[in-house]
Amino acid sequence: MDGRIQVLSRFGPGYPVNMISLLSNEKTNRATIEAITEVDLLVLDTETFGRLLAEHTDFSVMLLHRLADRMTKMTNLATDLSLHSVRSRLAKFLIDLADKPQTVGGWTQDEIASEIGTVRDVVGRLIREFESSGYIQRNHQQITLVDREGLKSIAMGL
Repeated sequence: MDGRIQVLSRFGPGYPVNMISLLSNEKTNRATIEAITEVDLLVLDTETFGRLLAEHTDFSVMLLHRLADRMTKMTNLATDLSLHSVRSRLAKFLIDLADKPQTVGGWTQDEIASEIGTVRDVVGRLIREFESSGYIQRNHQQITLVDREGLKSIAMGL
């Protein structure tokens, strides 16, 4: 409502989205979905969805696994947002990002802020602090971890 964004999850191919409106009495979903690539989307009405659940146990089991995955991610997100500082969350994000294959285009400070539950200005200030403290090195838009162990300590809140 106030313009802040919190990324709740990122979905890959074949991942069901917006099941809440089909499974819950609460038909209003306050989350929005934004595609960052082109997608093919299959839309199911409530009746078809119910029939799939009743007649295809493999479909039902897959949905249960996906819902369990989402519950775990939401629990971890709630823990991170309530128990860890933004500084700690950014350090963890940078470490996690370094461990993943590089994506084309990289991340903007706005996108990082949305991922870790803060605003761009705070991300920018902390990145400058991490750089001046020798934890990272920046070259244009690329960040290199210089002191991974130091960042791990920050990520653990030490």
